[in-house]
Amino acid sequence: MEGVSEWQLNQVMVGRIMNRAPRSVVAQGLLLHFLHGGLAGIVFVLLLPSIQNVPVIVAGVGFGFVLWIVALLIMKPLTGVGFRHQSLSPLPLIVSFGGHILYGLLLALAVIHI
Repeated sequence: MEGVSEWQLNQVMVGRIMNRAPRSVVAQGLLLHFLHGGLAGIVFVLLLPSIQNVPVIVAGVGFGFVLWIVALLIMKPLTGVGFRHQSLSPLPLIVSFGGHILYGLLLALAVIHI
């Protein structure tokens, strides 16, 4: 099931750019996924001064949630696979949600310790 999770979404994007099957660009898709995460981290740091009244941990978790929503919104147009039709179970959606929340939490903790 291509496009089920964000790293597979990146595989689909790389596959389309390179005109190759998504399964043949796994490493490139993961690299793009990590690049997106790094860029998102920079955006988070740049946005922090504008949300001074919110604790950094709360802002990080909220940022992770927003990224999850964005991923869901762009998944169908880019891959043709909507999040409601990914699987017979809700597990990919739950794992994706948890991963984004964890990303936001870890990002906030990293910012606090810098």
